[in-house]
Amino acid sequence: MTIRIDKAQVTAKGAIEFISEPDDLVTKIVEAWHRSDIAHCFKNKRRFKEAVRRNQKTLKSWARDGIDMLFTRSNYLFSTQAECREETLYFKDGATGQTGRLRQQHSKGPLVKIDKEPRTHLFLSKKWFEYIKEWRDKHKGGLPRFYVFEIQAKNDKHHLEVWCDGKEVSGSHLSGGTVETSRRHIERRIDHALKEILGIGHK
Repeated sequence: MTIRIDKAQVTAKGAIEFISEPDDLVTKIVEAWHRSDIAHCFKNKRRFKEAVRRNQKTLKSWARDGIDMLFTRSNYLFSTQAECREETLYFKDGATGQTGRLRQQHSKGPLVKIDKEPRTHLFLSKKWFEYIKEWRDKHKGGLPRFYVFEIQAKNDKHHLEVWCDGKEVSGSHLSGGTVETSRRHIERRIDHALKEILGIGHK
């Protein structure tokens, strides 16, 4: 059993009972988490339900048709790897600019995310990354200027993603862990992530 909610280990059936009006998609998602060797630990029932609903929404929405098209070998960009956590894989469709990620393990739960506003990825030194953390605490909105070379993914760099509303920065996210760019076994890794998060694989 690999699902823990408020420090208590629960079965797939018990976890599904926390969801009001569960459907086949909810069952598929929760059973995948329960079968997994990855530990999924949630602070409370609310956080667990939010994690399930976010993935259920992806499977029900416009994004569902994009899963097989976005999460492919050719669209893979890089991964982030944090200590004691499975890798998160990042993707970008070169033709459409669509971005997304497969997050396998997190305190807020696994997540298949297709971004409504495409993300710009920046790869920073540890010192610069820590400075950005301080900057965001002191300033409301916006970010300092970056260098062109910081859009190139490199091993062991720290990851910052940014999205915009028109020409203005509307949000940013600092990833945990560091960047890995290896494409070794990438098709297997993508398929594995989809099965772990949603209980589905590529066709």
